[in-house]
Amino acid sequence: MYFVYSTLLVFLVAHLMSIVAVGFFIHFSWQKFFGGVRIPDCLKHYEVEDICLTIDDGINISAWFMKSPVNHKGKAIVLVHGFNVSRMSLADEACLFLENGFHVLMYDQRSHGNSSFARCSFGRGESADFVEALRFLQNHPDVDNKQIMALGASSGAASIMYAIAQHDLSSDLRAAIFEGAFSRTQPIPMHFMKHRMNLPFFLRHWIYLFVLVPAWYIFSNGQSPWSAPVEIADKLDSVPTFMIWGVNDIVVPRCAMQELYNAINSPKDVWWIENGGHDLAIRHFPEQYQERVIQFINHYC
Repeated sequence: MYFVYSTLLVFLVAHLMSIVAVGFFIHFSWQKFFGGVRIPDCLKHYEVEDICLTIDDGINISAWFMKSPVNHKGKAIVLVHGFNVSRMSLADEACLFLENGFHVLMYDQRSHGNSSFARCSFGRGESADFVEALRFLQNHPDVDNKQIMALGASSGAASIMYAIAQHDLSSDLRAAIFEGAFSRTQPIPMHFMKHRMNLPFFLRHWIYLFVLVPAWYIFSNGQSPWSAPVEIADKLDSVPTFMIWGVNDIVVPRCAMQELYNAINSPKDVWWIENGGHDLAIRHFPEQYQERVIQFINHYC
């Protein structure tokens, strides 16, 4: 009997520890603690200005601002990275836009990189970070307010969509590019455990119901733990949107991609990459990426 009780106690403690660990990872991102931020090689021949953006709730957002040497029209773009990475992940995109006449502002979302430690909410709270970045560009003397675009990767795309919806920014952006965006967070864990971790059906559902869901709710501070950009996608009514998705994405299921695309009512286009995953397309398909993205931005800027 003692053995049974001891085993149950060990199981319970392990279960609770797993909930805490997963909850901490989901809401606070380990990248903040183990990932440093440095200027990537491809950006070193540009003048990189360190910026600190302060949000109303006291959160400091660390950013870089770079001027394009071939910019004569005041065009600019905000680059927003995804979960568990930093602004460094968008260095190749930054170089592409700088070379094509765009000033670039790229920042670390809260609880990532060099920005302040704060709870992650997969776009809802991070929308305030984007608003502050946009305001910085709008107040910059070298930027034309009517020539500002945004690019968001994964949860970075959600941050932009929530910012547009919550702060009525549809008239402030010339256009937007979303890479690996999701309609809602609920189906992502199951899809990831199946296609990335190769876990069996029973184990996937057990982890989801008894570890992920409790962790999500416990750390969400009484608020809804789910992010659902699809519910506010109609607010992008006047923002032309170019969406990039990999058919073999192991993070975001295709149904979640399609649901979001169908919900957007603004002028839109989509690039389905047959052999693409959740990784940024410019890394694996640089020529096609440049051709399609430049064609899109030249049409609207």
